[in-house]
Amino acid sequence: MKNLLIKASAGTLALFGLISCIDSRYDLANNELDMNISFGGDSLSLPVGSTGNTTLKDILKLEDNEYLRTDENGNYIIAPEAVDFSESVPVDNYSFRGDPAYLYLDFGSIPQTSGLPDEEFNYELPETHEVDVTFDDIEVDEMIERIDRIEFDAVAVVTVELATDAVSRVRIDELSVIYPGWLLVESENPAKVSGEVTLDTPLVSTIDISGIDLHDYPEMFNPETHLLTIKDKIRTNCAITIFGGDISNEGGDILIDVTVNIVSPSGSDDIDVSAIEAAVSVATDPVTENFDLGLGGEEGLMSGEGILDLTGSSIYIDLSNGAPLAASFSGKIETFGKNGEKLAEVTFDTPEIAASSESHFVISQNGSAEGGYTGITVENFDDLFYRIPDNISITFNANSSSDCRIIPGSNYEISGTCRLETPVCFGPDLDMSVDYTIEDLQNKLEGYTDILDGIIIEGKVVSTIPANATLSGMAVDINGNPIEGIEILSADGGTIEIPYSPDAGNPAEISISLMETIDGAISGLNGIILTSRLYKGTGETVNTDNGVVFEDITLIIPGGVNIDLSEDTDVE
Repeated sequence: MKNLLIKASAGTLALFGLISCIDSRYDLANNELDMNISFGGDSLSLPVGSTGNTTLKDILKLEDNEYLRTDENGNYIIAPEAVDFSESVPVDNYSFRGDPAYLYLDFGSIPQTSGLPDEEFNYELPETHEVDVTFDDIEVDEMIERIDRIEFDAVAVVTVELATDAVSRVRIDELSVIYPGWLLVESENPAKVSGEVTLDTPLVSTIDISGIDLHDYPEMFNPETHLLTIKDKIRTNCAITIFGGDISNEGGDILIDVTVNIVSPSGSDDIDVSAIEAAVSVATDPVTENFDLGLGGEEGLMSGEGILDLTGSSIYIDLSNGAPLAASFSGKIETFGKNGEKLAEVTFDTPEIAASSESHFVISQNGSAEGGYTGITVENFDDLFYRIPDNISITFNANSSSDCRIIPGSNYEISGTCRLETPVCFGPDLDMSVDYTIEDLQNKLEGYTDILDGIIIEGKVVSTIPANATLSGMAVDINGNPIEGIEILSADGGTIEIPYSPDAGNPAEISISLMETIDGAISGLNGIILTSRLYKGTGETVNTDNGVVFEDITLIIPGGVNIDLSEDTDVE
């Protein structure tokens, strides 16, 4: 071992140079240091003092990480910003036209009359007449799987005209118009029309129509082509009276034309659909959000393949279903490592949400919930944070399938907010390492590495982080490569065990020695890498008060010390 011959002033500067090598995050400025230096004997000892509390955020180097937060109790949680998502469900406008239905009623012939003007002649159709009633095909959106009812405002205009010169006037005693059963007429069906018709004045009657009911006519809608084909028959019976005075001198056939035309109330041929009662199925396009958690980068907490084993993760989903149909949500959550490798994946489904309502769900492994949320249990949910993720991806889908009433021209919105909360609560499989580097020792020890063959750091350490820990180290050169001939050992030659001490009453004794095993090796020293390994988490949530405190730190330089009291040395 080398015998140290130094001036007191130079030795003190060298020791302060060593002190400055301590991790700069340990603020010693406010600590009272015992500056009594022991000289002589086998070593030089400098009591340094104690550090402040080094919290988990300091240890994990996450000072600038926006996702590591604290709740109202000071407990750490990983909580990215909430994600807002929405999907619109547009409904097209629909309109259609009907073709007029023409009936030609032939009551037979009437001879030239010689009767009195008020003499009555009664006629009835010998059989029911029928005619096709058709509308344009209506092509509806693919989301409509079945149509039960279509609502619209329309009128059926029945026009009765004389089509003969045999008479100048006819009294329509009863014209029965029998509409198809699917047509919603706002009167009795058959509809009754009565009144007089002359050669110059037709008889016009209208009835209101409110829509089409297809409950008993499912064959009119083709779910594969999404076409609604409306076609059927209108049937009529008619009884008339002719007065003798209205018969022409020639007589002839008694012919009456009847036209049934279904149009809008304004008279337009285009009829606008106002509502549709239908079975609707909607699957929105997936919405994916990605979060770069920054936990796996070089300055993050990963050193190798670490295991966080965080338990108690939850995803809170606040949903607003603005659609007129019930909806449910499904999703996929994936975590990825720093090289893009997938670490874990879970899927989830929400219960059905009633139409035009809001719901609140919390997804977790145990399904617990409070505060107005409904719990959803997902197996292996905690696997998302078993290993250390660098990125997390959340994908949502909205699915709706129910009977509902939709309004054409509307734009329904299904939206929600999703937020992830993961308490920093280490499980028993916790296994991660954090490296600290004390560097630039070549400059700090310039001129003294040749006369040193070892340094010893002694003290106590208290850890209130709810996990066990160890401390080990390695000496590196200016290029960061390990140096042969230098060992960093604890007093027992292995790593230092730092037990969990929740009440800070169980400090661990530490003694770290940096010693040459090959003569001159320490001259190449430029840095010390200290590796702290956390393992066997207790399951307790880590709080901002939890941390590591180093107490009674002392730097020791082995070897006797001779002080040269030369005339240029100030000694009081």
